[in-house]
Amino acid sequence: MSIRFQILIVILFFQLLTGCDSSSNEKVQKKAVIGNQISEPDINYQAIFKTVEWIDLVPNDYRPDEVLADYFQKYDLDNMEDSDPIVIEVQQKLKDLLASAPINEKMDGQSIKLAGYILPLDFDGMSTSEFLLVPYFGACIHVPPPPANQVIYVKTNTPIEVDGLYDAVWVSGKIIVEHKVSEYTDSAYSMLAKSIEKYVEIKEDE
Repeated sequence: MSIRFQILIVILFFQLLTGCDSSSNEKVQKKAVIGNQISEPDINYQAIFKTVEWIDLVPNDYRPDEVLADYFQKYDLDNMEDSDPIVIEVQQKLKDLLASAPINEKMDGQSIKLAGYILPLDFDGMSTSEFLLVPYFGACIHVPPPPANQVIYVKTNTPIEVDGLYDAVWVSGKIIVEHKVSEYTDSAYSMLAKSIEKYVEIKEDE
């Protein structure tokens, strides 16, 4: 995969991430459908867990896309070979930015609810009890991994069935700051999931 493509993915991701606000979320109603046996009955997770967005895990002054965009403006990366010293320098800069992504200390110990995609770390047939929660489909497999502060390592007490990696889910639990290294990428946060639900968007007129 071209280093230029990897850099563009990171730039576009953070532009989309920082371009979202709460007002845009109000335009689409959302509901969660219980998708597995992990959710405990008769517990109001809406009241216990605060719904957050991926941008909440990122310090306000962390903008790797701006650093990488400066390289694109300063150098003609599109017309350079991957073996060019400048390209290699930018590639190392990208790796450093992703691996050393700073965390939001205020998130440590909070009970949150966050939507994302499951990347199983242990697979027993169609079940998993250990996975990475990532903000976009294909992260770490088909496209470059997000920064460590955009990856959550999740454990479940009860294995859950994974119907498909294309489906987004809501994950609720207490998030803690804890750096972990997996076969796919680093994660800056960990969570013991109390509830995992399928994510369904409903149009306003439904």
